[in-house]
Amino acid sequence: AAIFLRLYNFGSIPGNFNCDELGSAYDGYCIAYYGVDRFDKSFPVYFANFGGGQSALMTYFCTLSIYFLGFNAVAIRLPALLNSLLFLFFAWKVIDEICREEKFLPADVAKFLLAGIYATSPYLFLSSRFSLDCNLFFGFSTLFVFVLIRAIKSGQVKKFFLAGIIGGVVFYTYVLSYLILPLFLILTLLYLIRTGKINFRNAAIFSLPLVIFAVPLILVQYVNYFDLPEMKIGALTITKLPLYRASEFATDNMMNNLFSEFKSVLFFDNIDFNTTSEYWNFYPVSVIFFFIGAGHCIYLTAKNISGKIFSGTSLIVFWFFSCMFFGLFLGGEGSIMTNPNAHRMNGIFFPVIFFIIAGLGISFRDIFEDTVKKKIAAVVGVMYLLFAASFYNYYFNEYDPCFRKKETFAEDFGGHIYPEVLEFVKNSPEFADKKIYTDSHIIYYLCSALPSPKNIDPFSLDYGKIQLYVRTENPEEIPPDTLYLCKNEHGERIKIFENAGFRSKRFKYFTLLFR
Repeated sequence: AAIFLRLYNFGSIPGNFNCDELGSAYDGYCIAYYGVDRFDKSFPVYFANFGGGQSALMTYFCTLSIYFLGFNAVAIRLPALLNSLLFLFFAWKVIDEICREEKFLPADVAKFLLAGIYATSPYLFLSSRFSLDCNLFFGFSTLFVFVLIRAIKSGQVKKFFLAGIIGGVVFYTYVLSYLILPLFLILTLLYLIRTGKINFRNAAIFSLPLVIFAVPLILVQYVNYFDLPEMKIGALTITKLPLYRASEFATDNMMNNLFSEFKSVLFFDNIDFNTTSEYWNFYPVSVIFFFIGAGHCIYLTAKNISGKIFSGTSLIVFWFFSCMFFGLFLGGEGSIMTNPNAHRMNGIFFPVIFFIIAGLGISFRDIFEDTVKKKIAAVVGVMYLLFAASFYNYYFNEYDPCFRKKETFAEDFGGHIYPEVLEFVKNSPEFADKKIYTDSHIIYYLCSALPSPKNIDPFSLDYGKIQLYVRTENPEEIPPDTLYLCKNEHGERIKIFENAGFRSKRFKYFTLLFR
């Protein structure tokens, strides 16, 4: 059922696109067909996107899907769907690995609960339907934790080497992994020394591929921090960013950030494409079970450290605290997009789900021998089902149209934005030679026209016939011989121009204003 729901109307809902999602898509298109990104850089290890940077793995996944499937919504969003399935598979494997050995919860029960949460969780569903680059972090970090637990338990050199490779790949999912993964590894190393589960050979074999993968990204930070020239390693570009975003980390808002972390992870974050305030990430009923499970897992970890016992649960607790720790320093610019929110904290979601499952399992242990527990469990189960039914009804019937009133997801593309407008202008003699100003973001034009990266300036807003990102409520700023194209969602702006004597022609997503 969970997989069917993810496939249903996939690519159509949400019908609009996040600008960062299309940034990965257009760069992926450029790499697929020209071997360079939109800045004419060959195979960047970190993409510039709109100047501040974007993690590379999502773009390279888009490169593959666009190359084989064409430039369309399904191809653009396929990496998100595959990441969701990757998460499910390896979360299942981790839970099976831990519960079969540690036995604080029957493995079959835990996997059943995981399947239920995966099928019903609003956050897990929403994140599978659009390709935000950073969201790969929670899928690949879950894979990494599984491979690392397997390596530690087996002690085999080849499994430590594989864990190092996967850990290196994780660095390319999201920039925050540069901080979270090292802290997690320090905690894990100290724990393994304490429990006697590591030796120098395995640590060295693990570190070798991890460091090799990390070096290009370290060089990116080195180049940008010290304002050095861009460099190349073979075909790879060590990117010099137009905007280095170190200011997004600060130490002066830690208490507020702690609240924001819990709010965005357990409740919602006020960003429509991440979460829903009506249903929260895992529904209100899950919150109490999270705290029960987290408390139990932290207690087990302390007990295991004291008793020098290795436990996969301890690694999940370490990952949780590593994510929480660095979340305290987010948001130096004070923006909702840079403060702790669901996509910036996405690496934490597997531990959160693990704690919810542990809380449910502990709360309803020995359920078949306890009539009261049976009744409470039935009520909880019905609550989850009712929440899920309501959420999916909302998503498939209300969620997409609602987005068209928001700034976050702006427009459709590919035959629905500029082409219909340009065709109308081309066939209208009075407009044919006039320039079009539009309030739309540059990336929506690039994903409509798909120009060669060899022929564009990514920071230019002037594309001959089209002048982009002209956002004004002053009709005098639009030259007399120019057309103004506004998104229909900007109704007040359109009304101001109409009141100033502009005539209008309405299209599906735009209104063309002219004198």
